[in-house]
Amino acid sequence: MYGLNGVEIYLKIVLEVTADGRKQAKCIRIPEPNADFEFSGIVGLGVHQWGEQLNGWRPAINHRPGLNARLYWQPGIFGPKTRRHIERFIAHKYFEGLVNSDAILREAISSQLAGAGWYFGNIKLK
Repeated sequence: MYGLNGVEIYLKIVLEVTADGRKQAKCIRIPEPNADFEFSGIVGLGVHQWGEQLNGWRPAINHRPGLNARLYWQPGIFGPKTRRHIERFIAHKYFEGLVNSDAILREAISSQLAGAGWYFGNIKLK
C-alpha cells in the first residue's frame, strides 16, 4: 500500500452503459494490479500545507506526494484523448471522494506527514 512517494492504490477504469443508454467511464478501486487490463501509468497527487494569509492570498508552503494511483484500463475501449480527459477530470474527482470517504486511506496518507495543517485538495488530513 505504501509506494516510494506516497500511498499507492490501484484503479480500474471501465466503460459503463447506463439504463438510458449513455456511456460513461467508471473508476473502481482494486486491491492489486489487474493483468487483464492495460496499465497506462501512474497519476501522482500531492498534499500541501497552507502558509499565512498575505494580501488576501494564502500560499502553500509545503508540498509532498500523497497518493499514487496506478491506472488500469479496459482493453481496446479508450483512446489517448479520452484517457487524458479521464485522468485530468474524472479520476481526480474520484480520488477526492475516495480520500474523503475512506478513513483508512486518509490515515495512511496522514501517517506519512509531519506536523499539522495538511490538505489533500480541500480535504483536511491533519
